Amino acid sequence: MEQSKSQSKPKPRKVHCFSRCSPSKIVELKNLILADKSRLKEEAMREMGFGFIFHIDCIQLNLQLCAELVKHIDPNPRTGMRVKGFNIPIQLNDVGLVFDLPTQGDIVPKTEDLTDVAKKVVEHFKGLSFGALRDMLAKDRVDDAWRRALILYILGAFLCPTSKNQPSPKLLGSIFDVKNPRKYNWGEFTFKWLMEMIHVYKQKNVGGSIGGCIFMLMILYFDARKFGRADRRHEQPLIRYWTNDRILEQGKLEKEVAQ
Repeated sequence: MEQSKSQSKPKPRKVHCFSRCSPSKIVELKNLILADKSRLKEEAMREMGFGFIFHIDCIQLNLQLCAELVKHIDPNPRTGMRVKGFNIPIQLNDVGLVFDLPTQGDIVPKTEDLTDVAKKVVEHFKGLSFGALRDMLAKDRVDDAWRRALILYILGAFLCPTSKNQPSPKLLGSIFDVKNPRKYNWGEFTFKWLMEMIHVYKQKNVGGSIGGCIFMLMILYFDARKFGRADRRHEQPLIRYWTNDRILEQGKLEKEVAQ
């Protein structure tokens, strides 16, 4: 006897997810920096090693695609993504490939490893909203406090976000020494944060927030689909090529192929 519609198997529950990785916040930051006619802020950002910000003009994240990519990542052996029969390895060097961030250098300090004196210096940054950090960055003076606010904003809003709409306290260790930020291995810090956040997300298996810079996964996927991995190693950072228009164009193409 045929099974009635009412007795048919229920459809799998759709898992809802979101991300605090916000390219739009980075575009806001870029515009704020470029509004300074003296160019002191722009020069400071480039000197600190975060010039990739000026190549980002995408204000939207293809969350549906990113969730699909995350689903196909095993963060333990880190074999990469295999989506639609297309294999894309995920490696530490990819952070440098996409953003031109260093993948060698000193380990970024952890908050718990700071001295008591250093903890007092960064303590008042704890719990600050992105709006409060933007207000600090809008000030004319480019000093150590400004540099700390800049790093915390970039990490919390884009490179190392969590589920909360403010930077994680775990990031405070990274903003104490701002004399020469280029010496730190930001690539490794970003990569490990992403893999840890993916691991946490997949353990829950109920949806929710996907932490880490999943924007990078989107760029790596689009680039591999369009050009192939080997052909793009000489062009860095990839974010130079992947403008908002090209991201939208590739996303539209992916939808057409899927239909």
